[in-house]
Amino acid sequence: MMAIVEQVATLDEEFQELRRKHRAQSITRTARALRRWQRDGLIPGDLDPELTARALAAMIDHSLYLGIVQGDDPTGTERLLDTLDLLTHRALGLPPETGGGALG
Repeated sequence: MMAIVEQVATLDEEFQELRRKHRAQSITRTARALRRWQRDGLIPGDLDPELTARALAAMIDHSLYLGIVQGDDPTGTERLLDTLDLLTHRALGLPPETGGGALG
């Protein structure tokens, strides 16, 4: 399904807009979580929540696309998801147990 969405989004303007809106919603949720974690002193206050959310979304989106759609992940989807989760937590300086998938 992810492959179809990506392919159609390159050809259809309406689908492109839907894809953009979905990404914007995801970034907004993540930036909101990042701001909350900054207020709680869990992550550094000098991180720009919006840019950090965009960078994390790009890493995750592209990794999932390559791993799932292109079949470029010999370890399997579950291991890829766990690794992305761990990378995200480490990049933010959060302990891994800070709620898997807590960005949102």
